[in-house]
Amino acid sequence: MQEVGSTKFLLQKSNTPSCIAFSPKDRFTFAFGGTDGEIAILSALRGESVRTVQLNSLSLARALNSLTFSPDGTKVLTTAVSRKVSVIDVERGDPVLTYDSCASPGEGRQPLVMHPDIAYLAACATVNARGITLIDIRMPLPLDFIFDIHEDCINDICFMDGSWPWGSGNMVLVSGSSLGQMKVHGLDGRPVYSFTVPSPLTCMAPSPEAYNKTISQGYPSVMMASTGEGLVCWCVGEQPWKWESQTVSPNRVTRMRYSHSGGILYTAQGKMNSLVHYPVYSRFHFLINFNLFPSNNGLFFPTGKMVTRYRRYPDRHQHDGSIFTHAAPVLDLDISPYNEYLVSAAHDNTIGLHRLGSPSHGWTQYCEFT
Repeated sequence: MQEVGSTKFLLQKSNTPSCIAFSPKDRFTFAFGGTDGEIAILSALRGESVRTVQLNSLSLARALNSLTFSPDGTKVLTTAVSRKVSVIDVERGDPVLTYDSCASPGEGRQPLVMHPDIAYLAACATVNARGITLIDIRMPLPLDFIFDIHEDCINDICFMDGSWPWGSGNMVLVSGSSLGQMKVHGLDGRPVYSFTVPSPLTCMAPSPEAYNKTISQGYPSVMMASTGEGLVCWCVGEQPWKWESQTVSPNRVTRMRYSHSGGILYTAQGKMNSLVHYPVYSRFHFLINFNLFPSNNGLFFPTGKMVTRYRRYPDRHQHDGSIFTHAAPVLDLDISPYNEYLVSAAHDNTIGLHRLGSPSHGWTQYCEFT
């Protein structure tokens, strides 16, 4: 077993990892997908592969660009540059369903999320990356399409439960685009709310608790977003629908995750390198094929190689140092269910496996009743 604070780098010879996720039910099981169209299921405890599943044929469009587990841990969902969504049974290691022409073909990590409470409902970006595809994995066809809700490519999607102000008790979908547009939609496609942040918006991460559940302890619920101004913390102000923001870090983030208790934020971040302007007609081509993000000064690509940690306080997030560094940009990262391990997928053909500490099972404070 790894010591607390130690990091292993698991080299993948051909299948360059692009997406990675932990099982929500098995504390040691995680999976990653890569350029060879293959899913590998591994054990964080042993740092070894358990099984592999080959999804796509040997074609140029076999690379996987997102991966997630169902809430019950029995299924793995992936999307590929071939525009397919695949559902895999974890126990048998076999594909169960395939949905054609309903996912973004962009290289690099693409948005794909599962409903946290409904084990069969998933959402991903549509083929043109400007809308959302809803999928019921019990059905042979996609459930619904919410077309062209953004003017540019969607870079991240998340489900927000009904406790947040937007949904009036119902869960909603929040999506963020390269142009900095953040839009809220109901699961029926009904627009609920929208606002704009400095472009480009690369990823989002809401605090994991129900909205303002911990407000009595001084911890308001927040939405973290990586924008053109860097890493920004958003929270709902005193007036309804009025949002207030605070810059946490001037550097932009390619991927981030809260610990399951919400006390620590882990990010993959680094500086952003500017590229020259490309003509308008080629804008979508470059965004799709190279995972670039537009801004007023040109196109940018993420170079975040460091995995860093921020400690969450009632009124701020404080930088707590770098955990480890890859030799190439980090595309995805995730945390195990009991905050024991952090895994990352990077362009240097390695999986980073970091031991965070002993398992955390929730609130463990000591108190006395008198």
